[in-house]
Amino acid sequence: MKYTELTHEILKGEKKLQVVEPVTQEDFDFFNELLSIDDSTKNDFDCGDNANGFFKAYPDIKKAIGAERAANVFYARKLGYSCECIPNKLMFLLMSAIKEYNGTNTPNLILERVGTSIRQYANVEWKNGESIFTFKDVLDNAFGRSVNIITEYNSIVTNGDFTELYVENVDRVAVLSKDIGSLISYDDARNVRFDVDNGLMLGEYPLRCFKGRLGITMDEFDLRECI
Repeated sequence: MKYTELTHEILKGEKKLQVVEPVTQEDFDFFNELLSIDDSTKNDFDCGDNANGFFKAYPDIKKAIGAERAANVFYARKLGYSCECIPNKLMFLLMSAIKEYNGTNTPNLILERVGTSIRQYANVEWKNGESIFTFKDVLDNAFGRSVNIITEYNSIVTNGDFTELYVENVDRVAVLSKDIGSLISYDDARNVRFDVDNGLMLGEYPLRCFKGRLGITMDEFDLRECI
């Protein structure tokens, strides 16, 4: 699935309702008791981020919690809190990626990086009382504000201090400093391509050299700190 196909599913796809049982304080306390049985159990939990792997190693803990609820409890414990009506795994994946990729202003970069893991939630909605929450609502919540998402119709958006650009020929999201992004029109954005020798290009011009830069960057798709 291409990135713009994923965002189409998130924004426009037909939604199906999913009911998630909340994790209670009693669940937290019971799971903590199980983790404290011995040091190796707690250490394995602290060092791993995958519920399936953890419960494969500790099937008795999964059985004690309940097979259908175990993953939601696991990721709530990882987060340090439980989301009221959405899967804790979804929020954990988003928050972990934001931290790992310095992505507080780059929601499209985060979506691209976790795309495979969160694809199952793209066309899901969740109900809390009379309110309905979509994946976009969850994304906005993770970033603390309404964020702009790249679509098949709009290849370039601004979020916070940075511009995000979809590069179609490699199906990647690039992050640009706002001054570089300000030089690229909506029409130009569709023509940006990645070249293995020169990086991101608009026609014959490398984006990393825009605004008189030397074009020095550690990552061809991250021009936030390009010199």
